[in-house]
Amino acid sequence: MLRDQRANPVMPTPRSEGAKAKAARHRSDDDLPVHSLHTLLQDLATLTYNITSTPVNPQAKIVITTRPTPLQSKAFALLGIDPACSQ
Repeated sequence: MLRDQRANPVMPTPRSEGAKAKAARHRSDDDLPVHSLHTLLQDLATLTYNITSTPVNPQAKIVITTRPTPLQSKAFALLGIDPACSQ
């Protein structure tokens, strides 16, 4: 029901069937876990960027990044961010 079709515009809009199903499954339509902003940020924070070297050549910097999870990949794609290029 649209907001302008309700008798009382102050009443909250009822949740759609799709929103109710998503809340019950705790999964999105593409089968990714549903997050709050807080838990999404915690999940994104697990992506790491490490710089190391070897005993053979201590001056050489080797960059190792973790591979993003499907959820992290989608979040970064929606934000237009390439985590491999973000420092």
